[in-house]
Amino acid sequence: MTRHGCHFYQSSLSHLVDSLVQLPDTPWSQIQRVLALCPRVDVSPCSVSLRQHIAVCAAADYFTRSDGKHNDKLAGYFLSLLRLLPKFYWNLSKNQVKLDAEYVSYLLSKKICCTLLSVSKEKPDVVGCISECFTVLLGNIQDTSRLRESDSWTLQNFTVPSILGLLDGMIDHVTSPDHVIPPGITDFTRGVLVDLLDPESFNEVSEGWTSITERGHPMYNFPDELLSKLLLLFRGQIESINDADLLQEVFSAAQMFVDVENTRMYPKFKQPNIVSRSSSVTAASVAGLCDCLDVMTLLITESCVYQHYQKLDNLFNLSVNLKTPDLFRVPLQVSCVKNIGLLTTRFPLFVNDAIESYKQMLFSSSSNLSLLHEASCLEPLPRHSDPSTSTFQRTAYIRRSNRPKQQNVYTTNLDNLRRAIISSLVSVMSAVNSTDSLVCQGFMSSASNQLLSLGERDSDKVVSTNAVRVLGAIATSIPETASTVIKIFRHKICNPPSHLDTQMIKQLGEIMCYGNDTSFAEVLTLFMQISSQAFTESKSNKDTAENGYRHCSFTVIRTLEKVCSRIENPRRLQELIPWLLELFVQRSLEIQKVCEEKRQSLKDQARNIELCTTCNGCRGTSAT
Repeated sequence: MTRHGCHFYQSSLSHLVDSLVQLPDTPWSQIQRVLALCPRVDVSPCSVSLRQHIAVCAAADYFTRSDGKHNDKLAGYFLSLLRLLPKFYWNLSKNQVKLDAEYVSYLLSKKICCTLLSVSKEKPDVVGCISECFTVLLGNIQDTSRLRESDSWTLQNFTVPSILGLLDGMIDHVTSPDHVIPPGITDFTRGVLVDLLDPESFNEVSEGWTSITERGHPMYNFPDELLSKLLLLFRGQIESINDADLLQEVFSAAQMFVDVENTRMYPKFKQPNIVSRSSSVTAASVAGLCDCLDVMTLLITESCVYQHYQKLDNLFNLSVNLKTPDLFRVPLQVSCVKNIGLLTTRFPLFVNDAIESYKQMLFSSSSNLSLLHEASCLEPLPRHSDPSTSTFQRTAYIRRSNRPKQQNVYTTNLDNLRRAIISSLVSVMSAVNSTDSLVCQGFMSSASNQLLSLGERDSDKVVSTNAVRVLGAIATSIPETASTVIKIFRHKICNPPSHLDTQMIKQLGEIMCYGNDTSFAEVLTLFMQISSQAFTESKSNKDTAENGYRHCSFTVIRTLEKVCSRIENPRRLQELIPWLLELFVQRSLEIQKVCEEKRQSLKDQARNIELCTTCNGCRGTSAT
């Protein structure tokens, strides 16, 4: 079937299902017409073509939208289909196999799973059937002693996507807003997860996957993908689990897995009697470790909180004193930062240690942040070099979407890591400031010293940028600190002129949007001083270090434009209008002077028009 014919067939069945759903009493004979297009369940192995796959999806769509019409008969058919899933024989042409093999098997198993879980109350054996099918499929991956080349191709293109589709179907059901945990799914998740977290069992799955893919190079790693999905499925059920022994069992298994992964990724933590797989580090393996750490943080108790914090702190600080940037471990650092913030918020005894770790990461010239900044100034990497893109979902749809433009992955990882550190730090500061304000004041003093004492080297630039952003984030989240931050920025802006002036003006704009009335007035006064000083400098033809406000006056205008579009308080907008008009006049006089001495500048004209548009938009919003 061609791509056009497939789309036409799918549209036709979709219209048929819409018509059947709208009928008040749909006769069973009409539903049988759709089922006649689906695979037969009275034969084994069950042959499935692309047309039959589309028909199954259409029948499942009717099943979920029909409000209980013919549920018993349809549920019986889907249960029979699920039992035959491990024995499916996919009847696809060469072109269809090349384009749709993984996608078809993944989507079909997910569709069947979601459909059956929606009636798990009426059909208690649904979870047992899913568990049995999952066990058979996973066993085919583990038992590869007599693997043939054709079996390897089938397992890679159909069996593995079917396993992941079943898990995604359960995840969608468990994490839905109005979800109800089906009976038996918790025991299934616990059994499979604990077994997979065992190092020997995980190695068996890894070895089976290696033997399957030794003739090819898939873009995802099935064992790590399987672990991440199981952990996500378990996280969706944590709130409904009241069995402390079950939670402790999962926590212990996750802790053992994290120790093994630490040994593999960081050999200096080598421990005796620990079985580890290959020492290669992939994005999927790092993602599995991050998911384990997230689950452990959710399950943490007071008896083991100190050991877990030390584990997070060690992983977090291993990126300090590196010689090259580490892209693969950036997601691990992001996870450690978030979990440290959550632990510190729940257990304040770690506040001082956490803040020291934040300082070391933000203000150390040899941290991963600094190395990522240095690498981002070099030639950008190709898009496929970004390790964060190697997941099964992206692989399944990679041929169906256009690739995004090439981007610098070092810059992306730098922004993600810095954003995570600052967000975690601000959450800790907000929680601690109500009981001990000296902690926040001490950190702000340290950040201020970093800002005022650094030079213009590349390593100093990233540290000073971190200091500016973290001070702005603290002032935005904790209003009582805004005045102190504004004073620090007022002393530093254009004293002397530097690359930080633009960053500080942007942070001041954020304070104007989210701060109180006092900080709003202080920032507005500071912006007026900068613009006035820039206008004064424009009258003189000197271009010295003392006349440095002109280089950031345009940034003030752009920041005010964003402030006017985001402020919802009419009174503040009315305060901005007179000053914007005055600024408009100043810029007009400056342009007139430049035009008299030199040729007319198109760039200055554009700035003037932009300022006028900002002023008019502010006036219109205020009038409304």
